[in-house]
Amino acid sequence: MNWDNIKEQIYFEDGSLRDIYVLNTTRDDWYRWIEYVNSNYPVNFYNHGLDEDIQFRQIDPQAVTDRWDGKSDYNCIVIVRIKDAYLKAHFFAEDEIENDISPKEFNSEEQHLALLKYLQEVSQLLNKKVILTDESRPERVLLLVKRGKY
Repeated sequence: MNWDNIKEQIYFEDGSLRDIYVLNTTRDDWYRWIEYVNSNYPVNFYNHGLDEDIQFRQIDPQAVTDRWDGKSDYNCIVIVRIKDAYLKAHFFAEDEIENDISPKEFNSEEQHLALLKYLQEVSQLLNKKVILTDESRPERVLLLVKRGKY
């Protein structure tokens, strides 16, 4: 598949984001994902919303757990840099890992391949399917990665 087709089918610009889902996750899955992201990508982690004064270069798993357990009212957000594009995770729920990307940021096959590598490695790490969908439409799968293969 050439870049023009990939851009048209996955990164088309319609004003919405794309969602990446890993469904049926556990805390252990999340902890492995956090360790993977912290070890492989530059991150900005916020556990007080998007306050620029309170950001960290690593995801704090305890802050995430405290949010899920109701011990903290602060939102946890991480921005992960993948080949000059950004992926966001909000830690909404334990049972699914959800990431957002903006199709406007993906302008080359190289960026697509970097995202594909991330999707494949997460799939292998967690031994789960990873799907890329239209925003808030998990039934409209644009890309499926299973056991590291798409």
